[in-house]
Amino acid sequence: MFQELGNPYTKKLKKILSSKTCFILLGIFCALYCWEKNNNPFLVLNHNEKIMINGKITYYEWQEKNSIKIEFQTKKNKMIGYYTFKEKEKTHIEEIIKFGTNLEIQGTVQIPTKNTIPHTFSYQDYLKSQKIFYTIQIDFMKELKKGNWWAKGKEKLFKQCEKSKHQYYLKKIILGINTKDNQEITKIYQKNGISHIFAISGMHFYMIYHIVYSCIKRKIKKETKALGITLIAISIYYLMLNSSISSSRAYTMICLLTINKMTHLNLSTKILYYYNLLINIWKNPYCIWNISFYYSFILSFALLYCTSKKHQNFYQIVHTGIIIFLFSLPITIKSCYSINPWSILNNIIWIPIITTILFPILILNFFIPSMDFLSHLVIKGIEQGNIWCASFPGSEITMPEISIFVVMIYYFCLILIFYFHQNKFLILLIILLLFWKIHPKFNPNGYLYFLDVGQGDSALIISPYQKEIILIDTGPPSKVVQNNISTFLKSLGITKINVVVLSHGDTDHSGNILSLLENHKIQKILFNQGNLNRIEQEISEKYPEKIVTDYQSKHFFLYRFQLQEKKSENQNSQIIHLCLWQTCTLFMGDANQMIEEEILKKYQIQANILKVGHHGSKTSTSNNLLNEISFQIGIISAGRNNFYHHPHKEVIEKLENHKIKIFNTQTNGTIKIKINQKGFTINTCPP
Repeated sequence: MFQELGNPYTKKLKKILSSKTCFILLGIFCALYCWEKNNNPFLVLNHNEKIMINGKITYYEWQEKNSIKIEFQTKKNKMIGYYTFKEKEKTHIEEIIKFGTNLEIQGTVQIPTKNTIPHTFSYQDYLKSQKIFYTIQIDFMKELKKGNWWAKGKEKLFKQCEKSKHQYYLKKIILGINTKDNQEITKIYQKNGISHIFAISGMHFYMIYHIVYSCIKRKIKKETKALGITLIAISIYYLMLNSSISSSRAYTMICLLTINKMTHLNLSTKILYYYNLLINIWKNPYCIWNISFYYSFILSFALLYCTSKKHQNFYQIVHTGIIIFLFSLPITIKSCYSINPWSILNNIIWIPIITTILFPILILNFFIPSMDFLSHLVIKGIEQGNIWCASFPGSEITMPEISIFVVMIYYFCLILIFYFHQNKFLILLIILLLFWKIHPKFNPNGYLYFLDVGQGDSALIISPYQKEIILIDTGPPSKVVQNNISTFLKSLGITKINVVVLSHGDTDHSGNILSLLENHKIQKILFNQGNLNRIEQEISEKYPEKIVTDYQSKHFFLYRFQLQEKKSENQNSQIIHLCLWQTCTLFMGDANQMIEEEILKKYQIQANILKVGHHGSKTSTSNNLLNEISFQIGIISAGRNNFYHHPHKEVIEKLENHKIKIFNTQTNGTIKIKINQKGFTINTCPP
């Protein structure tokens, strides 16, 4: 069919596709299309709206405590549903939850919230990158129709993976499915910079493509037919996958390369790379919200434009590894705010082992589940080896958030060095990386962050030039809160906390202290007065050298009010008065109105900002406190839809009557106060 076009048509088409005018016009069209879609998102439902819809299951994942996550496609859009079922329903649910099953679903629509702590993972953006704008809390669902033969085939592949003890690996390398299993080892792979090996991408597609093409070419000598059949086989494999940005890029590139060869257009790989980029943005204009999009295309660019294929000796392998490391560095920093210089060596060691040993054994294990013992030996060896590699000195260097302008200069330097071979810019690149690492130390402002940690408290205080870091409370015990606080600290370039002040030992204030002690350098911990609770006792046993009875700040005026010991943990809360220049904050912990009265009788206090006591409970924040101290700002830290109904209406009314501007983590997310000699300014990170 393609040969019928004739040589003149082929030349004309090649000329059009290779022209700069075509590049520019298509690029502008694609950019405008992407901009229009992202500025006019597909939203037709309201938050907490009750709906009944029909949808086809495209993916599902069993969760803990009799719950399931279901991804399904309706006529208009894709959604994710969460359903918690009773034990007696379990057998019925297992029967109907299959790939391709059509369900009738009733439930409550929820619009995913943004990240409310800056620089942390945004679930809303992640879902948006997959064209998912809603989740639904399912109240009821019933089966309407079973899936077709294609869906049943996909279900069989899924179940075949589950027969193995190592289904986590099988699902990743065969179906491209990421599960919540083995989260700890996943973090190790990410730290070592080799997690990309397990994602289905170009390497997997090219491997399968060449195997299929070699087999077909033995039977069919005509190249055009062999290429066409191979492309159909690759397309079938792609449709079986749980589609991702990396697999979509790889599949599209395979298609373009094959069509290019079949039509004798002879377009260069670099031109095809450009069209691959445009096609993927056109297919999914929301892909720009997914960090995988940038990993995939920036690394493809680096491999195409900045590496040489003349020699494949050890030097060239190392050179390629360095290029990949440097080009992926800004994206790696954006994803976890740390880098591992050993990742170049890790890739040289582990890529051959995983691709030539682990992958073939896992594929064999897929067809013969009884081969688990062999997979187990190899996987354990690889996991233990990676745990050992992750413990190397300097394997985690914190790199803070930086402006997009600096990132653009960084990539400009890389292109000059590796594409134009201007090695003199290497010095500029080194200076730029050093500046990236230490630039927070040049900031002359102080900062006060009231972190949105749900129903709890956590405040981060940073002195000018980051000379002193104080953390007051650590929020309630939660993996999400732990990760968010750690990520946020790293995003600011904070590697050391001078003191953690626990206002008291209740878990909503001290729940994450043990995790922080394990993962961050904390010099001192300051407890409140009174008996030690379970968490405080554990800290005292594990880290006795860090416990102090007093703390003298060098860069703040910091004063702890001294009162007589009380029976209640809340009444024994540490109350902190902290000032930087003319901006003073009063941290009330969970103290009640009786404690407030004692303080007012004993001390003369001036403060601009009130950290409202006990999350806005009516037991705190008396009129007398508000009358005696001229607060301008009231900060409330409380969880959305919390059990205690904090903050109480009476407290809000008192603050409003005293003309105090209220900021609440429920509606404002994390509250950032920037402090300098002129005063302070406030910014928020709403959900």
